[in-house]
Amino acid sequence: MIHRKILTADKLQLRGWDNSEICPLCGIEPETANHLLMDCAFARQVCCSMWNKLGLHMPSPSLFPGRVLDWWEACRKELVKEQRRNFDGLFIYTAWGIWLQRNGRIFNDIYNSVAQVVDFIIALCKEFDEALSS
Repeated sequence: MIHRKILTADKLQLRGWDNSEICPLCGIEPETANHLLMDCAFARQVCCSMWNKLGLHMPSPSLFPGRVLDWWEACRKELVKEQRRNFDGLFIYTAWGIWLQRNGRIFNDIYNSVAQVVDFIIALCKEFDEALSS
């Protein structure tokens, strides 16, 4: 994602794969890594739902078009130092949950709702937290 190595539709087409260029989550825009994490309507709903559910007030990704790292840094500045590590983990798990949903749609024809994806991400975070405290 950060190093632009994630195999989204645009990267797969460069490798000669025969696939749709349209994002499987929103069904509207061409799929790129930035789109998948910043501009996709479905992914934005997942992020907003996550932040709302956890009581976080983060800057809108729309203020940082195509600039994931700039958005991430702006979000981190909203938090006190002790909260930043947890936010980093939450962001990574959210991106992972969105990626898994994308793959579920492409490879298994599974279409989860925003609420289901959010609940899945929260469950992943809880599993990780429980594993750390064991």
